[in-house]
Amino acid sequence: MAGDLYVLLVGVNDYGGRMTRLDGCLNDIDAFRELLRDQVPRPMLWIRELRDADATRQAVMDGFTGHLARAGAGDTAVFYFCGYGSVEPESEHRTIVCADSRTPGVPDLAEAEINALIAEVTADGAHMLVILDCGHTHRYTSPGRRSRALPPDPRSRRIADTPELDPPRVVLAACRPDQPACELVMDSRSQGAFSAMLRQGLATPGTFPYYAQHNWAYHWVTQLVGGDQEPVGYAVPPASMDEPMFGGVVQPRPPGVRLERYRDHWWIDVGPAHRVPPPAEDGRTTVVAVHPPQPDGAPPLGRARVTEVEARHCRVTLDPGWDPDPGLRYPVTVVDLPLPPGGIRLDGAPAATDLVRAHIADSPHIRETGDGEFVVYARHGWLIIAGPDGTPLAAPVPATPEGAAAVRELLDHLGRWQAVKQLDNPVSTITPGQVRLHRTNHHQPPMLDTFQSWPTGPGDIDPVDLACRPTGDGWSAAAEDLSLGNATDRPLYCTLLALTDDLRIHDRLLPARLIPPSSWADVSGAVAVAGVIPEDRWNGRAVIAEWWKIIVSEHPFDSAAFGLPRLGEPIPAPSAAIRSSRDVLDRLAVQAITRDEATEPDGGPEWATALLPVRFHRRVDGVRW
Repeated sequence: MAGDLYVLLVGVNDYGGRMTRLDGCLNDIDAFRELLRDQVPRPMLWIRELRDADATRQAVMDGFTGHLARAGAGDTAVFYFCGYGSVEPESEHRTIVCADSRTPGVPDLAEAEINALIAEVTADGAHMLVILDCGHTHRYTSPGRRSRALPPDPRSRRIADTPELDPPRVVLAACRPDQPACELVMDSRSQGAFSAMLRQGLATPGTFPYYAQHNWAYHWVTQLVGGDQEPVGYAVPPASMDEPMFGGVVQPRPPGVRLERYRDHWWIDVGPAHRVPPPAEDGRTTVVAVHPPQPDGAPPLGRARVTEVEARHCRVTLDPGWDPDPGLRYPVTVVDLPLPPGGIRLDGAPAATDLVRAHIADSPHIRETGDGEFVVYARHGWLIIAGPDGTPLAAPVPATPEGAAAVRELLDHLGRWQAVKQLDNPVSTITPGQVRLHRTNHHQPPMLDTFQSWPTGPGDIDPVDLACRPTGDGWSAAAEDLSLGNATDRPLYCTLLALTDDLRIHDRLLPARLIPPSSWADVSGAVAVAGVIPEDRWNGRAVIAEWWKIIVSEHPFDSAAFGLPRLGEPIPAPSAAIRSSRDVLDRLAVQAITRDEATEPDGGPEWATALLPVRFHRRVDGVRW
């Protein structure tokens, strides 16, 4: 098993008014801390932070001797400093400027002194990494950038460097000794250019040696700020640059989620940063099935329920009946989620909107939010439900108690539709893009056929554009070579739901069926038939937008359970078989449509979803596919 990781994070923006305030140092150590928490199991990660006034010279030295020195053979110690740097007067000895440096009796912390501290840390065989995002040569920078370097302290103090103080270490520094280190605004916040680019490299999947991480940072920093800042990497002995980052202690985060024991409690290593929702007001929460460390098809050992959330971790309680080993990490799969109600906005006459507000107060399906997808307008004594683009979705009703009750029924339908649209497993090992919709675009010779796929990866919002031709029943999607492909190494049950602009949901594009590994299912014919759009739905528009939702699971499920009729039509009750089903997706479908309590889930299959925007074009002239 890999050793522990001891980290000393030091960030100083505020030097008590003695120097120009920096802006990005605390942002840098915060981001580095979260990166480590995302990649290192909690029981292996030991972090001490010194921020602004707490980062005194003595506190930094104590951080080495009292924290990093706890690392032993097989462990890794990391010193990460963001703040001002400088040099000793009349010498080339580099320094870091602590929060109280250059006050009476307190000099900078010199490189030779840091090496002496490193020698203590590595005495028992620990691996040592030093990351310095500071400069050592004061130089004015271009507008929009700030240098993290100061002129030498005018008070003379010379420290002799000796060969004995050359301990084993790897150093990654923001720049050469004769260059400034810059901070600038990126992604709406101030950051060190070196820290930001180094984090990007560290977040890249895979395990890379130090020299590769240095090359990555060098390339992108010089691209970002030019040749005025060139990151430096070196090691003692030099061969250490060939070692994996952090001495191999930090491994790439495996797909999926793990249960682990940490400080007398059980946690899963994901949180809201990974889109895991907090417990809902009604008490519903995320539930995970816990599998053996080497599952090999074995049934789950038990279940755990989220009780508290942090940014990247969730505290859980274990269901009675089993007792996991605190020394092991267990893979888990999500088997239940709190499904938030859909959101709507109320706009217009206060008396009428208050009437609607009172009628939806106890709805499990819908709630008023400031950024709701749908809106209820109260105008001139009428209530009108409209879509995101302002298009009315139903006939106006009077702004009376009876009319508000009718609006409540329609809004409940919208809430069900939104629940299915938003259903997602944020931490599945079935990653975005492994199950895709494919299209082959056929061209006349000598042009070659071209191919498109959706989604291409996380956050992909490229629409699927389909040309429509007139038919006897309306307009139908033209013949397309469309298929749903399974690129994983396991068979998956897959469905393709259509969430239409008239607020219907159906699985006629592809009812749930088993697709073998590295195989596909043709959906061209179903799209041509099920995608017929009646003339009245166009309402003078050239383009109609809807959503297609891919849902996949290792276990069979009933895709029809997610179905909804058109807005305003009666919603059939789920069948007794669906209500009593213990399949994970069947249960979630029941909760999305009815909000009723479902049976306890059985097993713990992996499942995933992907949402694709689709546009049907009535006019094909001038449209490129």
